[in-house]
Amino acid sequence: RILDLLAAHDQCMEGLTEPNVHAVRVAARHLQPILTVLHSLMPGERIVRRAERQVRLVLRSTTALREVQMLRKSLADLATPTALRRALDHDLTGQESTLAVRTHARLHEVDHEALIRLAARRWPGITEATARRALDRAVPRRPVRSRGG
Repeated sequence: RILDLLAAHDQCMEGLTEPNVHAVRVAARHLQPILTVLHSLMPGERIVRRAERQVRLVLRSTTALREVQMLRKSLADLATPTALRRALDHDLTGQESTLAVRTHARLHEVDHEALIRLAARRWPGITEATARRALDRAVPRRPVRSRGG
């Protein structure tokens, strides 16, 4: 998952297109629960806390841009009068350009090394039972609801 995030981050640094921003956000979201479990296993590990900070940075940095990109995408699907659509699209395009510059600068702050160190780390003391207990602590159980009447 860390390598997925790093690859998606590199794609974003090449161009903050809607698919690239979506991919980096999905990769970060997929990594979050893994980091939660690792944090539960080893609460004092600085390497895990640093990785968590990097994931939060990616998500915070891309949220506003992603929202504007999705608004533009939704606008393109609407059957609105042409003049209104053009005016809205023009405004959103300007917002997207401004946010892209800011997002690119913030993504440039992501510490690849912190993530790479975590990916390369060996965890010799972790057994399956230990990992299961950490998962149980980190992920709250939801009641199972039956489907049906």
